[in-house]
Amino acid sequence: MLALIAVVACGGCSGEAGESASRDAASASAELPQDVTPEEIAEKMLAKYRSAKSYADSAAYVQHYVVRGEGVQRERPFFELSLAFERPNRLRLKLHESIPGATGAQSYDIACDGEQLRVAVAAMPDQLLVTPAPEEIGPNNFLPDPLLRDTLLSQSLGNVFPQLAMLLNDFEDELVFPADGPPEFLPSQAIGDRLCYRLATTSPAGQRVLWIDQEDATLRRMELPIASQEEELDPNNEYMEDSVWIEFEEPTFDADIDDDSFELAAPKDAVLVSQLTPPAPAGPPALIGRAVGETTFYDARKKAHALDDYAGRIVVLDFWQIDCPPCREQAEKLDAVRTALAEQTDDLDKQIAFIGVNVDRDDVPATAIDKTWSSWGGSMPWLTDRDRESRQKLSIRATPTLVVLDGKSRVQLWQPGPLGDPAELQTALADLLAGKDLAAEARAAHEARLAEHRRAVEANRFKPAE
Repeated sequence: MLALIAVVACGGCSGEAGESASRDAASASAELPQDVTPEEIAEKMLAKYRSAKSYADSAAYVQHYVVRGEGVQRERPFFELSLAFERPNRLRLKLHESIPGATGAQSYDIACDGEQLRVAVAAMPDQLLVTPAPEEIGPNNFLPDPLLRDTLLSQSLGNVFPQLAMLLNDFEDELVFPADGPPEFLPSQAIGDRLCYRLATTSPAGQRVLWIDQEDATLRRMELPIASQEEELDPNNEYMEDSVWIEFEEPTFDADIDDDSFELAAPKDAVLVSQLTPPAPAGPPALIGRAVGETTFYDARKKAHALDDYAGRIVVLDFWQIDCPPCREQAEKLDAVRTALAEQTDDLDKQIAFIGVNVDRDDVPATAIDKTWSSWGGSMPWLTDRDRESRQKLSIRATPTLVVLDGKSRVQLWQPGPLGDPAELQTALADLLAGKDLAAEARAAHEARLAEHRRAVEANRFKPAE
């Protein structure tokens, strides 16, 4: 799961200025402890968790980084976790993505009330996993589905949920962090008003640092070993410093936990299943099959050209801008497709209109647009979307984006990002020339996949023991 977390931490979000790595710490460091060994501290911590009758906390997975040339330390939480555990077999574990504005956020909710173990996954809202509760919750039975285990525990339990790993560690020969070397002391530091021992261990994945409360041996923070994932966390090498940790808030031992904390109701319309079925593939974009309606473009002289001018023809719209290297590659590919089709089709321009739609600012001269387009080998005409009308109607958010309309101005293809194999576009255009409705075919294929998915879910319906 650390790999999962690393990708989510970097993907499509901008960090806000945070405090320093020890923002809530006194920042004062103490001398290395002299009257105790790191092994003794680690054993004392583990013994506390092993002997706990119950435990509850909330936690945040946090990325801390410093951008090169900026010097400002930043933090961004990207997953939030809450845990309630009561021996022998009551558990509530909730993990959800907390990046503001994230779409398709990942979320998992695991609940065991002593009779049933239930799991809800945000990506599978039509299913609720149900199995009989184990007599005693252990490291290998609280995730009763292989799909869940592969997703959440691609690494050891200690790397993902270290407090749970210690709570469930019943045997002295089972290591919480099996790949780590012996612990060593780092100078002590405080989190808030809690002075902590800091124990560092090394593994093939990098360095781990445990922040252990000096008064009560509670784990307050764990810095994760991320050396093997630097390329995922910082793909553009933008950071001078980079670290990821889990911050444990309000860890509570041996308190009474309400029964409601371990209950998970089935979402409306969800099927109770004994095994999860992967979600059906996403359907075609919402625009597919829709008619665009009245839309106007402009030429170099700012003369208006309505989309209706191309009625009856297939229209290939390539949205581009000058400062866009992938746009140049796309223009070249489209030119190749146009040339190939022209060799196979009489009077191609009467059947297919290829148009490069420039989306640069109004103050960019037409001469600059024309010079760039020509230098890219764009032999097709170019027009502009000065009033942003077509961008709004066609949900153009980035360049390049390719949109193909049929003779009735219905969206048949909508491809954000660079075009892949131009042969696929050539085949699609040939199919449209032959009268095929690609949008209808795509929606029918998706409906078939949804039907197959529903049958698979139904086949896994949970059957209570009689």
